[in-house]
Amino acid sequence: QLGTSKGTIELCKKVKPKNILDLAMINALTRPGFPPEVRDDFIAAKNANQAINVIHPSLERALGPTFGFALFEECLMYMAQDVAGWSKLESDRLRKFVKDKGKNPEKGPILRKEFIESAVAKKNLNEKVAIQIWDKIIANLAGYSFNKSHSCFYAFLGYQTAYLKANFPVEFLTVNLNFESNSNSPKAKDNVAQIKQELRALGVTILPPDLNRSEMSYTIVDDKTILTGLNSLKFIGKDAVPEIVSKRPFSSFVDF
Repeated sequence: QLGTSKGTIELCKKVKPKNILDLAMINALTRPGFPPEVRDDFIAAKNANQAINVIHPSLERALGPTFGFALFEECLMYMAQDVAGWSKLESDRLRKFVKDKGKNPEKGPILRKEFIESAVAKKNLNEKVAIQIWDKIIANLAGYSFNKSHSCFYAFLGYQTAYLKANFPVEFLTVNLNFESNSNSPKAKDNVAQIKQELRALGVTILPPDLNRSEMSYTIVDDKTILTGLNSLKFIGKDAVPEIVSKRPFSSFVDF
């Protein structure tokens, strides 16, 4: 999630994440369509530990934890509740509007009118401020905001895998090597080559298949050695490998 894209790796270095929420925000920042200039402004605010000035104090719950930037769909829901006085159920309409990603543009003017009128009537907000909040924040969110619960789950998974890769690199990369070796993805071959390159950079030797020692897949011999599995041999069926394993050791090729 965080370690395969050069852009994401660079973003991690710039944001300097310290917790799961930081990682979740990185996930949101890397979504397609996220404006680069907003990303740069966020990084500056995050590193300065200083949120940008928000339009109105009622936006604190929605934008405070994200340094003044509406990164998540849930930010919209907080705005609907705190600025317009909508219920949680009503506020979910804004989340659905963002999720449409512009597929139903006719909803925008209707929700805008309801939001502004409700902010004035229920929260006694100045109409100009309500208009500004919609036009400058909510309207822009429709293009790039991300679901926070998804982003947090990806962040937790990213943290777990980063921990494993940092502390158990050979085990982690061997598991990935086996996964990619059995994948039908068009990128699998390139991914296998990249993983092997990472292993060699760690000083790990990748031994060729050995009829007397290899298992089905790649296995770890020791901290600096991996043994290639028999399933890496072309034209050998998976049904044949258990048969080979059950008959070994072989004293010679003739014996085999």
